[in-house]
Amino acid sequence: MAKVFERKGRPGWYGWVTTAGKRRMAKVGSYSKRDAQRNLDAMGVDAERKQHSLPEQRKSLVRAIDEYMADLAAKKAANEYQISVRGALNIVERCMKKMMRTTTAEIDRSVHQEVAAAMGSNKQNTRSLRMAIFLRFLKFCEKSGYLVGDSAIDPHYMKQEKPAPKVFTDEEAEAILSFCQQPSTRDNRRHNAYNAIMILYHTGIRIGELYWLWHRDLHLDGDYPTVHVSFKPGWRNKTSVERIIPVAPRLLPILREIKNKATPNEFVFLTKHGKPYKAAPGLTGVFNNIYRHAGIAKTGAHIWRHTFITHALLRGADIVSVKEWAGHKNITTTERYLHYNPKRGHKLMSRIFPEVLDDAD
Repeated sequence: MAKVFERKGRPGWYGWVTTAGKRRMAKVGSYSKRDAQRNLDAMGVDAERKQHSLPEQRKSLVRAIDEYMADLAAKKAANEYQISVRGALNIVERCMKKMMRTTTAEIDRSVHQEVAAAMGSNKQNTRSLRMAIFLRFLKFCEKSGYLVGDSAIDPHYMKQEKPAPKVFTDEEAEAILSFCQQPSTRDNRRHNAYNAIMILYHTGIRIGELYWLWHRDLHLDGDYPTVHVSFKPGWRNKTSVERIIPVAPRLLPILREIKNKATPNEFVFLTKHGKPYKAAPGLTGVFNNIYRHAGIAKTGAHIWRHTFITHALLRGADIVSVKEWAGHKNITTTERYLHYNPKRGHKLMSRIFPEVLDDAD
């Protein structure tokens, strides 16, 4: 029995046909519905099932994905997030095709385990992000009427516990910054990496926000210098939240040096060819090379954001301020960075219960 659907990029109607006990995809018609129905009749499909097999009743998975991406674009979702969504849904599409399922109506709870396995990655955060994207896509399909009958959403396969964020210790951070300041044959490149790391470490901005940092975002005059994370034409950050971050005294001379050397280009950081960084990997490869030479096993640029938030909380910053600096929409996201420090706990306990004198009556 064939299920007719419209396949993007190839003219005609296609369907799954069982021949000699094997299921295969075959062309069952041309452009018109009349031809498709005639072919269905020839294959022995009953009239009642024939009506519900038309594409108007069963949206193809490809069309549902395209409509979801158009919905995200209409809501002005961040560009980086749209790229992540497209990548994750491409994996879903390949997985469904491997399972010989092509319409949203064929998504059921048995699909989730296969999709979860296909979402494999070396990083737990990447797997969790992809599964969260799949969950949002299913909710969009339910809301739009693409999923019929019992809900296909199974939270068991959707929610995966996130590991604690990786951070640099004080010693590791200082070792990396010290290595960046050592003489090198590539002084200019290493100097740029040092400036970028200092900004990431002392502001907690994301690497994508660093690439889109403009000279006009540096407000260094007055008693309270700040860095603004603002929207640009055609670009928004991950959470679509603009924010203002106060500048630490250690970072202020570096930002003033950057602003004094302002070029006609609006971007603060440029490649060696004089073009702005607009996508990964960008500076991440340079950072990883510096970590390796400094004797640090950790990798990535986002770890500086984790380090900023964690160190700010451990050094006494209130969680509400850190939430605003980080641009988190929900304070529970900031709470993930709260870690117990035995040394700090001992100091707090000494302040709460000071030593009592023996002679006290």
